[in-house]
Amino acid sequence: MYVLLNGEVLSNEAATISPFDRGFLLGDGVFTTLLAKEGHLECFEAHLKRLKQATKTFSLPEPSTGLQNQILKLLESNYLTKELAAVRITITRGIGGRGISPPETPSPTTLITATPYKKPTSPLKVMISSIKREKTYPLCQIKHLGYQASILAKLEALKREFEDALMFNASGNLVCSTAGNLFLIQHGIITTPPITDGTIPGIMRAKILQHNKNIKIQSLTIKDLENAEAAFITNSLIGMQMISNVEGKSLKTNLNFSILTEC
Repeated sequence: MYVLLNGEVLSNEAATISPFDRGFLLGDGVFTTLLAKEGHLECFEAHLKRLKQATKTFSLPEPSTGLQNQILKLLESNYLTKELAAVRITITRGIGGRGISPPETPSPTTLITATPYKKPTSPLKVMISSIKREKTYPLCQIKHLGYQASILAKLEALKREFEDALMFNASGNLVCSTAGNLFLIQHGIITTPPITDGTIPGIMRAKILQHNKNIKIQSLTIKDLENAEAAFITNSLIGMQMISNVEGKSLKTNLNFSILTEC
């Protein structure tokens, strides 16, 4: 397999990142993950716009021009132009001195990976995590490298033999899964948490809301989850995945409704 490191296609073995890279040492960086379908980058412009906003938030230089062509070159190098692939773009501040003060003139590290991907087909069995989702602005609105809360929630779920976990914020509002936006369905009405509660402004979430004006955006509580007839999560890779069970409570997974899950 090959990766793109600072614009150069390299084998996994040849690609090296400095031990003084702030992304490794401090999580000082941002990323986005998107789906490539037979060589087409799904929702690329939306991902690029969000990535640019993230780099602006972190006072990093914008992603280099020609990024799309670079990714297509990587897909070709990995023979992934005729199948599904997960593409991740990671940008760190690069090498820095000791401590948290950033270098005056950062030299970012840009790493792009492309790996084969298969969409899940089975509904999820999830638990309610004890780990709280941060809703601190502006971190809650960008994809940054500090994913510790989601990792802890995922570990918690796996230890209890669940496939994923749902996360609440410190105010008691239901926010998301470990890596996806959450939607609940009750009496045919679809609801999803607002960005202000700490959910990431997902690309797929935005597309669904754009094409389904009847979806309600509102804060959700444990009672909303208990009263839900069905639920699903979304992200750019899975599209939409139903939830079959929450802490032993079964949910419907065969509801007859259509919802946009592709750009």
